[in-house]
Amino acid sequence: DRSRTPEARTFRILRSLIDARAGIDFHDLANSLFVSDSTVEADLGKIRSRISGTGLQLQRTGDRIMLLGPETARRRVLSALFRDESDRDILELAEIQREFQIENLALFKTGLIEALEGHLYTLNEFNLNNVLLHLVIAIDRVGRVQEPVEAEWAINSSNEVHDQIKMILRVQVETHVETALPESELEYLAALIATRVATPDLGTGALISDYVEPERLLRIREILNRASHEYLVDFSDEDFSSRLALHLHNLINRAREQTYSRNPMTQSIKSSYPMIYELAVFVASELQQIENIEINEDEIAYIAMHIGAQMEQHRRVQALTT
Repeated sequence: DRSRTPEARTFRILRSLIDARAGIDFHDLANSLFVSDSTVEADLGKIRSRISGTGLQLQRTGDRIMLLGPETARRRVLSALFRDESDRDILELAEIQREFQIENLALFKTGLIEALEGHLYTLNEFNLNNVLLHLVIAIDRVGRVQEPVEAEWAINSSNEVHDQIKMILRVQVETHVETALPESELEYLAALIATRVATPDLGTGALISDYVEPERLLRIREILNRASHEYLVDFSDEDFSSRLALHLHNLINRAREQTYSRNPMTQSIKSSYPMIYELAVFVASELQQIENIEINEDEIAYIAMHIGAQMEQHRRVQALTT
């Protein structure tokens, strides 16, 4: 029985600790799980390792064990736990809906996609399921603890993209979700969508400066200039540099929250396109130093995908004109 495995038991303990603000009695926990005290001790050791660096801390005072840390960190850990329980790299909508007992999730997703595409956003559907997971966690947590979350990076409330996405999100939540979400939750979820899922279509006449503050845009363009000189690659195409700047801008915001986009193609990109990946590593390294952030391999692979697609397009144009 999968529910009786050590992994499932650890998941159950950690999820209980996330919900129990006042903590859990150690012996009551062992009795409820039908295991020995030493087994629970071992499980707590695994949990300490699991939450290391997440912003949460496991504290034991006598027989009382509890998690210390902010609601944002609790949600991040809960999200990571559920992803681990999912089918490897794929978050199945039905599984999310079944686990959290949220109805109409498929209708919500369809409505959100149609509304965003109707406002001329390009969508990353792989990341969308990740954001839907954040949504159902928000609904679940608001219902359980009534403690709204605050985004851990500054949201530019005057940003038109953020405001538009929040409006679209509010309509979809009111239409398909029974639990009302407070304004702070909508702010948080809109920020997630803006940085991971929905990219404005700059081909419609929108300007990159509408979405990325001038100082950051200048820093990103300087990085691309250095990369161009270092690797003798032409980054002068304005449309490409704008799209990549928008991607890097969103990446910086994701990195500030330390919740990165997973990329199922990372290993194949590293092995099949080593030079393009090396160029992406250079861009990521420069970005890390200037913005004081950390960028993981999955995000570097996304940078490589942007660069590789542009180089391929450039080669095709040259072939047609020579």
